[in-house]
Amino acid sequence: MGFQKLILCGLGVGNLLQIKTSENNAAGALMRQAFFQVLTLKRIYTDKIKPYHGPELLCAHDADDLLYLQYTSGSTSAPKGVMVTYKNVMSCIDLCLEIFDFNREKQVLASWVPFYHNIGLVVGIFLPVFANDAHACFIPTLQFLQKPTVWLEVMSRYRATITTGPNSAYELCTRLVTEEEAQKYDLSSMTHFINGSEFVDFYTIDKFCRLFRVSPDSFAPGYGLSECVCVATLSSRDFRRVDISLDAYREGKFLPEEDGGKSIVSVGRPAIDMKVVAVRGDGTACRDGEIGEIYLQGSNVCKGYWKNPQESKSFAASIAGYEGQFYRTGDMGAVYGGQLYLTGRIKEMIIIGGRNIFPNDIILLLQEAGVALPMNAIALFSVSQNGGERPVLCAECEPAADFKGIAAQINKAVSHTFGFSFMDVVFVETGSLPRTDNQKIKTLAARDNYEANRLKVLFSTQKHGDAAEGKAAAEAERKKVVLPENPSPEDVRPIVRNMFELLLPGTEFGPEDSFMEKGGDSLRLMELVCELENDLDINIDLREIAAAPTIEGISGYISALLNGDVKSRKLDLRAECRLDEDVRLQSGYACSPRECRNILVTGTTGFLGAYLMRSLIRQKGGSGIKVYCHGRGSSTENLMERIEKNMRRFHCWEEEYRKYIIPVPGDLNLPNLGIASGLYESLSQEIDMVIHNGAILNFVFPYTQMKRTNVEGTIEALRFACRGRAKYFHYISSYSVYDNPSHFERHVMENDPLESPDGYFLGYSETKWVAEKLVRIAQERGLRVSIYRPGDITGTLKDGIWKLEDLISRSIVGCIQMGCVPEIEVNLHLTPVDYVADAIVCIAFQTASAGQAFNIINGHLMPMKDFYALLNRLGYRVGHLPFEQWCQKLEACSNEENVLRILSCLFTDKRQAGENMVERFGVRQAEFDTGNTDRLLAGSGITCPPVDAALMKSYLRHFYECGYIAKPASGLAGVFKRLLG
Repeated sequence: MGFQKLILCGLGVGNLLQIKTSENNAAGALMRQAFFQVLTLKRIYTDKIKPYHGPELLCAHDADDLLYLQYTSGSTSAPKGVMVTYKNVMSCIDLCLEIFDFNREKQVLASWVPFYHNIGLVVGIFLPVFANDAHACFIPTLQFLQKPTVWLEVMSRYRATITTGPNSAYELCTRLVTEEEAQKYDLSSMTHFINGSEFVDFYTIDKFCRLFRVSPDSFAPGYGLSECVCVATLSSRDFRRVDISLDAYREGKFLPEEDGGKSIVSVGRPAIDMKVVAVRGDGTACRDGEIGEIYLQGSNVCKGYWKNPQESKSFAASIAGYEGQFYRTGDMGAVYGGQLYLTGRIKEMIIIGGRNIFPNDIILLLQEAGVALPMNAIALFSVSQNGGERPVLCAECEPAADFKGIAAQINKAVSHTFGFSFMDVVFVETGSLPRTDNQKIKTLAARDNYEANRLKVLFSTQKHGDAAEGKAAAEAERKKVVLPENPSPEDVRPIVRNMFELLLPGTEFGPEDSFMEKGGDSLRLMELVCELENDLDINIDLREIAAAPTIEGISGYISALLNGDVKSRKLDLRAECRLDEDVRLQSGYACSPRECRNILVTGTTGFLGAYLMRSLIRQKGGSGIKVYCHGRGSSTENLMERIEKNMRRFHCWEEEYRKYIIPVPGDLNLPNLGIASGLYESLSQEIDMVIHNGAILNFVFPYTQMKRTNVEGTIEALRFACRGRAKYFHYISSYSVYDNPSHFERHVMENDPLESPDGYFLGYSETKWVAEKLVRIAQERGLRVSIYRPGDITGTLKDGIWKLEDLISRSIVGCIQMGCVPEIEVNLHLTPVDYVADAIVCIAFQTASAGQAFNIINGHLMPMKDFYALLNRLGYRVGHLPFEQWCQKLEACSNEENVLRILSCLFTDKRQAGENMVERFGVRQAEFDTGNTDRLLAGSGITCPPVDAALMKSYLRHFYECGYIAKPASGLAGVFKRLLG
């Protein structure tokens, strides 16, 4: 049983890896018996399995033993780990097999859904293993996102019978493929288009069926959640829809009615022992066809959430007249004729791209971003449009507000954090949104008013222009544009503008308006790239588009691409080193560093910021210190919540710290640090010391995209330090300022001037070079400054707590995920975050620190070969590959498969000889002096230990607990190794 053929569809689709087995092969039987043990292995090549002769190798387990954690979507809050047992998984598989009956007919699966998604795991891995005769064609998720039509090509070429995807993926195909193009895809072999993870829309299914000439019965809508492994209900060759009364539906009733105004698709029936019950608000079961909250009970309903007893209470619901406990899904729907019909999503949730996003998380984000709106007067919901769910935000606002500016601010923040933008941002009159008796917004009523045009609208981004007319004009104009042989940006601009207007109709675009801030999301951005590639017959670098998603930026890039002239523009960084003349001390110093009591810290909601605050309180709390924490927040209370949440996240919060912390809401991107004028003036007279830690760390963005925060934010911090009371200024830079040819193969002293800005590898390093020059200018004007250059900041010394965002953490996890490391001569400067914070605080309060620079770097280097050996000693079986081959293997991964893939451009970047990243951080890297640091830390007890097996093990344990990597090889893996020969 199991896979007869596994086809991995890579770029070009034709270059395939095929692995064949025979049903008589002894390994086939072993595969089913050892199914769960196989899950611990990354890959099994069945053509290399040798017949096994020996005792039984089944691993004993109980039905209620925990198998794995399936994490729910967490958004800005912590994800919840659903505890999945052996019994849950097997029951889910049995449910699917009963409905689909995979054991009777030959099945060919085509899937691009990542395996970490519960649908990708169950449908992509589990079901083919249990089928008698199955072929599986797997498409890398990133390839699908880049070119969605590869999905259609694989289904057509390999005569697939089963596939799976969210409703939006089917809807995307109907928009990307014309009727003429659809003729070349033969999908007649398809029996099951599994449609789940999002709200299933009849408009999409009907359009897809007509376009690709398939029967509606080939669609298999389903419903499920992580809390029941994957599936609660499914349909098979029995597509159903019901027309219901739209008026009754708006009143919360499910009333079947011919041509009733709303079509609802059945998401199938329960199977095995699954019970699906619609429940009224009073806890009693609904009648057949009555809308209520969906409750689930069955063998595949899980136990609860890992180490979260409060949230796990939702698994212990009861229904009058029913035995046992049920899980409350929070989704609304009706059971009608034995089929489940979902009538709406949970009231507190919108679903975009298959992700559950709670409005409270978005409102919290807008609060943190300082959006000028009353947060208790916002309604968030999704509406059906063009075959998919589209998010809408409605907010009460004053008539004189800057509607366009606020809408852009909202979409920028949401796009950055959640990966989507609102289709429509609507501002309505104050007090006009529907509310309950206790003044809470009635979200469903607000949505109904929006759809019925009953809102008292002041401004709408969707209806600001004539959407229909604009879209028609864009389509007509698009057909007229023909590019000359060597097009200029002006030649390309109309095509890009028309594409923007086609994808976001009714929206006005200036040449510098971001596609993402005007309502675009990640899916539409992919669609934009696909359309441009098809129209212009070119291959577009997604990073270039994402870096500057404006009409001007994209037009310039495409023009250069078509002219064979894509190259980076050289920036004169020396010209950037200009500090306004008014940034100079207004008074003399009134205290020594040791006497400083009022400390302003920026960047307090980041990784290093959390430990800086802990170090300040631990080292200086007994002397009456007050830590003024600057950060984004709508109020002091909101910012305090963010600070506490961040420190708890990194396990460095103590309740007693609260009395030392004074939140200061602000923004590095704004004048005067975004601090309210009155507070700014009072603080300028009170603060004794500034520790400027706030910055954007990004390995892909160019200098210009980080300048506002990293450079102009530093100017504002210097301005504050000079205003009123003279303050000691401590700037947190980076050792990456040494990453240019002027420092290669040199022993660099901490106080050596940074002369040359030429040849940096990263835009981030350029911002730090400019910021340091600005700090030195302020020093020449009398400000007492110190500069700190940490190495690669890693997890804590004690428990390995680390933030998976930097290059080093991604490299460690990425190499483990790939199973190999590159053969390169590179030294890792692993500098634990708590050592960095302790060292900075200890040095900052010493008089001798003024005017000095300090390299806060671990002097105990770890060569890559030692890193490779250490991983293997700790149980992670990683090999090694020549660098070029390793890069190719990394690029073949998707972002979902490997956390390092997103930074692969850093490794493949082509520079002149001696200046690529490997040589910069290897044989040509500077040797860093730490004399200043060692001298001021002497006698403090603060030291940086070598990175040994114990420390690395704590890092790996943390990554495992976060779900980034699997457990290291164990005795069980050894059994399988002997089994496989």
